Amino acid sequence: MKVLQLAVILTTYNVCSESANILAFPTFPGYSHFIIIEPLLKALASRGHNVTVVSYFPQKTPIKNYHDIDVSHTLPLVTNNVTADYSLKNFRNSIDFMQFIYDYSYKICEAIFKEKQIQDMINSTSDYDLVITELFGSDCFTAFAYQYKVPLITIVTTIGFPWTHKRIANPDNPSYIANYFFPVKKNMNLYDRFINTATTLLANIGYYYMSDIPSYKLTKKYFGESLPPLYEIYKNTSLIMTNSHYSFRQVQPFLPNFIEIGGIHLKEPKPLPKDLKELLDKSSQGFIVLSLGSMLRCSTLPKHVINAFIKTFSKLPYLVLWKIEDDLPSLPQNVITKKWLPVNDVLAHPNVKLLIMHGGMATTIEVINAGVPVVGIPMFADQSGNVKSVVNKGIGVEVDYFDITEETFYNAVNKVTSDPSYSENAKKLSRTFNDRLNTPLETAVFWTEYVLRHKGTSNLKSPALDLSWYQLALLDVIFVVFVIILTILSLIYIILRVVKHYLFTSINKKNKKE
Repeated sequence: MKVLQLAVILTTYNVCSESANILAFPTFPGYSHFIIIEPLLKALASRGHNVTVVSYFPQKTPIKNYHDIDVSHTLPLVTNNVTADYSLKNFRNSIDFMQFIYDYSYKICEAIFKEKQIQDMINSTSDYDLVITELFGSDCFTAFAYQYKVPLITIVTTIGFPWTHKRIANPDNPSYIANYFFPVKKNMNLYDRFINTATTLLANIGYYYMSDIPSYKLTKKYFGESLPPLYEIYKNTSLIMTNSHYSFRQVQPFLPNFIEIGGIHLKEPKPLPKDLKELLDKSSQGFIVLSLGSMLRCSTLPKHVINAFIKTFSKLPYLVLWKIEDDLPSLPQNVITKKWLPVNDVLAHPNVKLLIMHGGMATTIEVINAGVPVVGIPMFADQSGNVKSVVNKGIGVEVDYFDITEETFYNAVNKVTSDPSYSENAKKLSRTFNDRLNTPLETAVFWTEYVLRHKGTSNLKSPALDLSWYQLALLDVIFVVFVIILTILSLIYIILRVVKHYLFTSINKKNKKE
């Protein structure tokens, strides 16, 4: 992000002269999700739009035109309270994680719909012009777009899920596009394509039966029996924005109303605290950062993993900054622990050598933006895919959590820090990632106001939305072609039979005469 970005946004694309009333639902109770959507909502408010936000993270300081509906009391926040054991038992397997998404999203809908303020909104005749929802699992809050007869924008804080693309009939061919639940590979072989296709189908079928149908029953309870099925409301989605970018994820086709805004949460690095800055300035040989994100409690890692980290760090000539919630005894002199680290700000320091990360999308984007090499230890969700993406770009290596020993971890760290190609590739990827016509936030603001100006995006609607699944798969065309070929072959067969019969009849008659 550039220094005067907000000022630029205030003046760029200033063609939406009337302020709009916008209702937003960034409703996942994890801050790593909220920080992706928050910059857009703040920017819209700064441009004069009245933005009402239903979320678990109300603003600490009031913002003009930004109105919070605080639901943080309805569910525990997913911040620094996920243990390593819980994440590996419930999230490591794709099937289990799909089930978690379906179930947890339902809980979010159930908890928020019970709120009196939300029920009042359902029964009111509020004059909104746009509804923005966050798509994780169930997108029950799209019902508000139907209720108010206004356009709908959906934001995904990672890459698109298999059920994301279906909403606007965006191309999602599993023969070459790896889905959210299948880690990216440079080239998929037959086995990879089979697994990718199977997980894509399973995810979409599971979403319909285990998320859509239960969520529709719940939503209809509050909005009334006349509410159409949620998948019918989804078809009217005007715009989808995803927190991704082709520079490090897969290159794939997108419709005009499918917009990548990866990096929207990035900010100009802030000055580091004086003591931390002095410490990093003195690290003449460089320093390493270990941070496993805002959800997972690093201190809950098994003892053998913690020990592998400590023993490896003791062998290194670098200063190590380690984000961990609890104090650790008998640490090497070159290791400094912090309960919280401003990772984006730290990565901007010129002496940084390496980031050891979990592979969350926000952190992955921050490290790519900074041009810093990585050692990735994915734990759950999209982290494996994100880590494999940057490994494919040659900016780091992956260490399987279940294979962590002092030897494997040291070899990975030593490999990346001693081979200059990783740092060179990281800087190259950073240049590609940042080489854009507009910043991600400017792009998001433009397209949001585009939807407002045109009261939707019917001009961008794909004809594929009007086709059934068998028409989209060309099964009807294949059937017609099959019938035509079968008819032609049948005619040829009949003609040959007739000719054969005529010839044999003629020959027999001739033989009899002779």
